[in-house]
Amino acid sequence: MALIKLTNRIKGIFTIFFILFCVNLHAQLNPSLIGDTTDIGGDCFEITQNVNNQSGAVWSGTAIDMQEDFVVEFRGFFGTNDANGADGITFIIKNTQTPEIGNLGGGMGYEGINNSIAVEFDTWQNNDLSDPFFDHLAIVSQGNNNHSGAANLAGPVQASPTSSNIEDGVEHIIRIEWTAATTTLDVYFDCSLRLSYTGDVVNNNLAGVTQAYFGFTGSTGGAANLQRVCFDYVSFANSLAFTDELICEGESISSVDATVTGATSYAWTPTTGVSNPNIPNPIFTPTTTTTYTVDISNSCADTIQESFTITVEPIPTANPVADIAVCDDASNDGVEEFSFTTLNATILGMQNTSDFTVSYHLSQDDANNNANALTFPYTNTNQCEQIFARVANNLIPTCYATTDFEICVNSQPMANQPNDMNTCDPEADNMEVFDLSTQEATILGSQNAADVTITFHASNIDANSGANPLPTNYTGSNNETIHVRVESTEAGSNCYAITSFQLFLDTTPIANSVADIIVCDDATNDDVESFDFSTLNATVLGTQDASSFTVSYHPNQVDADNNTNALTFPYTNTAQSEEIFIRIQNNSNTDCYNTASFEIFVNTQPIANQPENMVACDLDGNGMEDFDLSTQEAEILGTQNAADFNITFHSDPLDAQNDVNPLPPVYSGANNETIYVRIESTEPNNDCFAITDFLILFETLPTANTPTDLIVCDDETPDGFTAVDLNVKNDEISGGISGLSVRYYLTQTDADNDVNALAIPYTNTSNPQTVYVRVETANSGCYVTTTLTIMVEDAPQVFPATPLEFCDTDNDGFGVFDIRSTESQITGGITNNIAVTYHETPEDADNNVNALADTYSNINPYNQTLYVRVENVLTGCYNVVSLALIVYDSPEIAALDTLTLAECDDITGDQIAQFDLTQAQTDILNGEDPITHTIRYYNTQANAIAGMSAGEINNPNAYSNIPPSPQIIWVRVEDQVTGCFTIT
Repeated sequence: MALIKLTNRIKGIFTIFFILFCVNLHAQLNPSLIGDTTDIGGDCFEITQNVNNQSGAVWSGTAIDMQEDFVVEFRGFFGTNDANGADGITFIIKNTQTPEIGNLGGGMGYEGINNSIAVEFDTWQNNDLSDPFFDHLAIVSQGNNNHSGAANLAGPVQASPTSSNIEDGVEHIIRIEWTAATTTLDVYFDCSLRLSYTGDVVNNNLAGVTQAYFGFTGSTGGAANLQRVCFDYVSFANSLAFTDELICEGESISSVDATVTGATSYAWTPTTGVSNPNIPNPIFTPTTTTTYTVDISNSCADTIQESFTITVEPIPTANPVADIAVCDDASNDGVEEFSFTTLNATILGMQNTSDFTVSYHLSQDDANNNANALTFPYTNTNQCEQIFARVANNLIPTCYATTDFEICVNSQPMANQPNDMNTCDPEADNMEVFDLSTQEATILGSQNAADVTITFHASNIDANSGANPLPTNYTGSNNETIHVRVESTEAGSNCYAITSFQLFLDTTPIANSVADIIVCDDATNDDVESFDFSTLNATVLGTQDASSFTVSYHPNQVDADNNTNALTFPYTNTAQSEEIFIRIQNNSNTDCYNTASFEIFVNTQPIANQPENMVACDLDGNGMEDFDLSTQEAEILGTQNAADFNITFHSDPLDAQNDVNPLPPVYSGANNETIYVRIESTEPNNDCFAITDFLILFETLPTANTPTDLIVCDDETPDGFTAVDLNVKNDEISGGISGLSVRYYLTQTDADNDVNALAIPYTNTSNPQTVYVRVETANSGCYVTTTLTIMVEDAPQVFPATPLEFCDTDNDGFGVFDIRSTESQITGGITNNIAVTYHETPEDADNNVNALADTYSNINPYNQTLYVRVENVLTGCYNVVSLALIVYDSPEIAALDTLTLAECDDITGDQIAQFDLTQAQTDILNGEDPITHTIRYYNTQANAIAGMSAGEINNPNAYSNIPPSPQIIWVRVEDQVTGCFTIT
């Protein structure tokens, strides 16, 4: 595309180009509005309303490169008020981005903006600024628009080339043009160059900054006008350009539109292939590559020229390809992977592969629209599919041709691997007939037999070619290989598969016989035992090779024949006798087998329960005693039926094992001799027995020491009878020897017969009382007897004690007590053989520990109980009685001030006057209850402490003091309930 100026200076022509791109201009300028300025749309901004004393500005946020040429073209509207309209609009270029407004009124929002250059469009004559009488424009700088100063760079001149008034209600076309090479700023107004300035703007006006920002300010003062600007063209923010086009041979272009606002004529060249060369948007249908140019003219007689090229590409050729048929894989899901790129060369033919692209699609529409091109490897979704190939010109994909072909995935027969065929060779001639058809079901698997043909062959070559099929009833030899061909019967399919298997001839084994098995049951006698028949394998195999044959055991003949329910070991029988069936089979062919059987029996096992040792007293000390061995039989039998068993006793374990030399039932034996017991079943054909043993032992008579009298203290009822723990004498009587039991009886007969033993504790029935003691060994029952005398002693008598009381002067609940002062009251005055101790707890009193001192301070405030132990020092018998300690608070009264009571002496000057001592009574009580407390007055402290009436002041309401003055009066306040008092 080329933009060509056809006039010496482009004027208003840029305006029409802006209109085409105005939608993008606003976003590219990124304008900021301040003051009273508003955005009214279409890249138009109302700087001020027709209102007095307004100011506003719109600033571009896009920088201007002052080292490059630029053009800013806009339409300015200066209102409709001519005589009273003001003040105008200023176009400003400054070196900072910050939006701002200068002084309003005659300053037009520009005055005071430094480092700047501006073009003012002034509609009001300010004489102080040297303004002319007509609406004018001028180039000013540094925020100063006074035309008489150095800041005025050019002008002022009349703004309009045809009128002194631009407040005419008409939009005026204005263009600001900067030429960087000459540093010239030109100002056009209504297609006419009105003013130019050439100077070092960057250094003199912008402080050396090359990246500047432009905007418009405006204001009103005492006079006003509606003032606005509309951006038409900003060279660095928009441009007019066509893009070159590519079309396929025979296609047209209708998207080119050169329409611009304000254009007066259009001329397209060349006219070949142009539907109408004099409109902005004709249809172009070239047959060869062509460059088209349009000349656009406007009302200012300015013309721009725009060109673009339409390249015409030829239509490619899509050569046909053959259909594709493949055999499926083992999954036979009708799905395979394809890579059609191998067909590209065929489809392109002689066409250059770098100029064209081949793609593949599932429909003609997708191929036409170049949509959903297949990627490779491609997996089909239907057994047969039509594939559409598209050949597209790389420069213009819409220039294309198509062809199509079919792909089909034929079913792949599956030759499932069958097992080798084994059969027994009973004649051992290495030849047997095999029914090969029995392999077909395995080879077919889940395939439909109607869809394939199965043939058997002697060689792999025959199987692949389908030649020389074998008969299904085939006489084969050992280790021969049979080759199988599975071929599809589908029309047009030559798919097949190959597999193979071998023929084997196997030896039939011999099952050698084994003897029946008889075992004795275990102690449970549940007729159930565990067996491991694998120990019989060697007998069953005989001389046959154990590695070639497998022996198994089964519960019945059917299971043995079918090789089912083989027993696992250890095997537990379910009946007392069972027949077990043996199967021996060839490991290579389990159909080659033989069977045999044997029986198992589980006989009842006698149980020899362990009896207790037999113990006897050696009364005569000769080392021999008679033992009735038959008394052990019940314990040895336990719950077993005596009729089912025979029990014998032996002095030697071998005799018991061999059932010889039984002992007589009554046997005279020696101490520590072992007796061996044999218990055997009496059932027919049952040889099961069990052995146990026990000892015969002698024990000597125990010794019973004669005990001292058992003296105990009477209980709370002093009647001479109390509960007695006789067991306290056990160790004294038995000597502490372990294994001896000690029991107590009322009579010698009871002790000898070990009946009516006394319950412990025992309450005596007389005082003193004699009881009888039996000392017995634990094992044999050997015993001796003795006697024990029980004596019950009285405990000292005690009496209740009066609580001890203490008046507490500091009222903290603690006091000091003479606890020993209660002894005589508690003992009743008895002192002989009596010990009295005081304790804080009843446990301490019972245990006679932690005795207290005679003078004791309570540890619990106000109320505490002590425990007094009164003990007979001769017998140790004692009683305990409680003693209460009580602490009372003393009255809390106020201390008196000696100046509290004062009277003036009379004329006699004898220092005697009458006083009402009760005046201070309320203060003295200090809150104590006057009903429960008495107040008495005394001349001396001693009398107050004594509290006697003899020293008491009897007339406290009219008391005459005793000179000399002052006199101290002592006051006693006493609690009538507790008797506690306080003096002051």
